[in-house]
Amino acid sequence: MKTRITLLVLLVAAFFAGNAQQIPNASFDNWTADPLSPDGWITFDGMFGQSFGLSERDSIDKIIGDASLKLTSDSVQAVPAYGVLPGLASLGTGGLGAGGPEFSGIQFTYRPDTMALIFKYSSPGLDTALINLQFTKNGAPILAGGIRLNKYANWVFLKIPLTAAYANANIPDSLQIQFLSSARATPIKGSTLHIDSVWFIYINEPIHVEAKATAAGATSFCQGGSVVLNANTNAAFTYQWAKNGTSIPTATTPSYTATASGSYTVVIDSVGTNGTSNAVVVTVNPNPTATLAGASTACLNASALTLTGAPTGGTFSGAGVTGSSFNPTTAGVGSHDLTYVFVDNNNCVDTATLTVTVSVCSGVENVSNISLNIYPNPISTEMNISSSVSLSGKNLEVFDVTGKLLLKNELSGNLNTISVSTLSNGAYTYRIADAKGNIFKQNRFTVAK
Repeated sequence: MKTRITLLVLLVAAFFAGNAQQIPNASFDNWTADPLSPDGWITFDGMFGQSFGLSERDSIDKIIGDASLKLTSDSVQAVPAYGVLPGLASLGTGGLGAGGPEFSGIQFTYRPDTMALIFKYSSPGLDTALINLQFTKNGAPILAGGIRLNKYANWVFLKIPLTAAYANANIPDSLQIQFLSSARATPIKGSTLHIDSVWFIYINEPIHVEAKATAAGATSFCQGGSVVLNANTNAAFTYQWAKNGTSIPTATTPSYTATASGSYTVVIDSVGTNGTSNAVVVTVNPNPTATLAGASTACLNASALTLTGAPTGGTFSGAGVTGSSFNPTTAGVGSHDLTYVFVDNNNCVDTATLTVTVSVCSGVENVSNISLNIYPNPISTEMNISSSVSLSGKNLEVFDVTGKLLLKNELSGNLNTISVSTLSNGAYTYRIADAKGNIFKQNRFTVAK
């Protein structure tokens, strides 16, 4: 008898379960998360966090797998107000609320024809076991009822038809199952229910494929970015992704990397039955175009140059840059790459560059009609500067061939004598300019001692 039931269960489960959704840990083999409750289920023992003997993993008296679920009605000394409690196992989670025990089921999106289970039941009195079964959609019952189980000393295979009990044609979104060792309001102590495997059979009721699409990251990003879209997975599923309702030819895996704006969905097919997922809207924001304008050449120690970046509101950077100005003296002689970074309201970025070459300018740059002479040349220890106008408020600056500033003296009147005794023999550049950087005279001279 035991062998025949086992074979029957295995054949029925294998033939009818197919790829449809089944009850997790329905053979009650696994008790790893909490030794007081089967994985995926909650018991009174697990709820109270103590072993009262109301629920046990029975590895001796079983039919399929490693164990069966044993539920026994008994009194609980820790909570004497409850009197005798039935052994209970409820699918999903539960806890103690203000009004007593509270239970929640699991997400379930299929509509089975039949519920099958293997059980046996004993009681020292007039008691029956109870199965509470409920399918709901958005919290409203589609099927709800209780099934009483009578005494059977040996293991019994039971099929419970469900099709006629459905209240409407809706596909459920949740399932709750409870097994109790006593159906009475006052349970009889010692009533014992063994359950070894419970499953659903699908024959005439359509198997609903629930398709879901989720994004693994932000769905709004800048041009050049991407987001991975994922569908729920099953080995029996096939996939077809679509953008704006049009199938994407090569997108036939559980994941798709979206790089363009659009509304993405996935159709999941399972043995000829399919479902279309929710839409994931992807927005690809265009990158801004940044520009940087300014002079590409500058004389060393010239006045600061103004940089212009567009669109406005960006950030300038580079050697000699302060705010939106470039100071050639600070940057020094050579080529300098300046950058302008603009970030728009979508956090999209573009960068513009400008190369400015700073030189120690040769020759004379006259910005005023004045007569100005530097003598002698070559110079030994002193430089004489004569001018047809007063040089008050102007400065003499002397640079070596690398552009390094060596001397800076404030001038006054029409004749000035400046000591160059600290300079070594060699060629130098002098410049006379006002405080604003306007150059009145610039040329070279030689020191020979």
